[in-house]
Amino acid sequence: MQVNSRSLLNGHYLTTKKIIHCLTRCRQGLIRWYLMRRTEKIPVTPLFCWDIYSEQIKSMCAGYNIPVGGFQQQSLIDYPGNIASVIFTKGCNLRCRYCHNVELVYPELVEKSANIDTISILNWIGKNNKLLDAIVVTGGEPTLHSSLPDFLYKIKTSGLKIKLDTNGTNPDMLQRLFNAKLVNYVAMDIKAPLTLYK
Repeated sequence: MQVNSRSLLNGHYLTTKKIIHCLTRCRQGLIRWYLMRRTEKIPVTPLFCWDIYSEQIKSMCAGYNIPVGGFQQQSLIDYPGNIASVIFTKGCNLRCRYCHNVELVYPELVEKSANIDTISILNWIGKNNKLLDAIVVTGGEPTLHSSLPDFLYKIKTSGLKIKLDTNGTNPDMLQRLFNAKLVNYVAMDIKAPLTLYK
């Protein structure tokens, strides 16, 4: 399995054990920063928020179903060196001000957006897998969905590689995916307080 964490270690690849350790420390750092800001009572737009699910989204995560807000049938840029389909999951626990997928992040926008049927996506992949090398699962934040492992397993049965785009705040889910060998490539953004961006 290949792990891409360019913003963390300038393009060097990490072992699974190291990446899980880094993700855990990253999540702890974000929580400490957020609590510090709250203690100081400085008004600030939250960088992340754990209670992003509406009951509607939670109910969609049954079996291998996953809330999907977008599906791009072919991409030549999302998985380096591969022709891939891109699946955009709904819901995210971060509130990055520069996000270009806000309709998949903010609950009021998520609930207004159309739901793309998981079965229709899997059927399309099954019929066209000879034209593809891989599937990219992005979001939103895919690792928040409890049905993600079952969904990825369904994709794996088509013989395609899987790339996962994640913000790294759910290392427990990533460990499950690594252990089950459900991902071939992970791309992760490292977030920081806005004051540290130049």
